[in-house]
Amino acid sequence: RGERPAADENFYQQVWFHKLGTPHTEDRYEIGKEFPRIAEIELESSEDGKLILARVANGDGGDFSFWLRQAGGAWKPLAKDEDGIKFAAFGHDALYLLSRKEAPRGKILRLALGVQDSLERDLSVQRRARDERRNTEPTHGDSHSVPS
Repeated sequence: RGERPAADENFYQQVWFHKLGTPHTEDRYEIGKEFPRIAEIELESSEDGKLILARVANGDGGDFSFWLRQAGGAWKPLAKDEDGIKFAAFGHDALYLLSRKEAPRGKILRLALGVQDSLERDLSVQRRARDERRNTEPTHGDSHSVPS
């Protein structure tokens, strides 16, 4: 029997580290106690295996938070449910995030790896660029497309 009532046994997901070949009693808690009851966790590692990204779905409603496990073992929150980030993936030198906040068709954000608080700086740059575009973009009929 688990540490929760039977009705909650399939809820309250958490991440634990298990070293192969060792007993489960030596498993180490990583993250999850702060997640909602209905959280669903997906993990992805960087190419070198030093960083781990946790995508935490708040149930089936399409809201996600993202957490990054840094090389030293500390977990850092990257985005909350209300930030509108729907997807994230490691690139060679950065983490790329798809945001739908104030961008119904989406926008890509780049988080340089190893740079403290760069997501907030990148978001600030995105906001400034968006505000500048609003002041300079043509207002009628022009459309832009990306070559495929």
